Amino acid sequence: MNLWFSIPLSILLTLIVKEDFEIRKASNRYIFFVFVLSIVSLTSSDELTTQVILTAAVFLIFFYLWMISVIGAGDVKLITSLTLGIKPELVLLYLVVIGLLGGLQALCIWLNTGSIGERGLPFTLPISLSGFVFYSLTQLTY
Repeated sequence: MNLWFSIPLSILLTLIVKEDFEIRKASNRYIFFVFVLSIVSLTSSDELTTQVILTAAVFLIFFYLWMISVIGAGDVKLITSLTLGIKPELVLLYLVVIGLLGGLQALCIWLNTGSIGERGLPFTLPISLSGFVFYSLTQLTY
């Protein structure tokens, strides 16, 4: 059980979300540390190949969404980095929860301000919440 990995992850994700809300950018430095943490946590995985292939597929899908301006580049990097540390059987649920939380966030912003705004959504919040939960669940099972 490597639940200790969740402590630095929670700190990193908090910093990423804070920065996204303040300046609307996700720090590459913090995302890199999330990526490193996910790689280190892979050492206890018995599904290494599957996780890497699934992470590559998630990256390609979200990279395409970035190319058509649906999602930001920092969001793509964060989703990909977190996916690497999540068990393959939890990845689909992780992505669905991101979508649900993102929709809830958009609804709250729209109800509060009357529009989503020109700046879009600080999408690192739903990514981080979902990622933290499913990353921690993964660590509990190893």
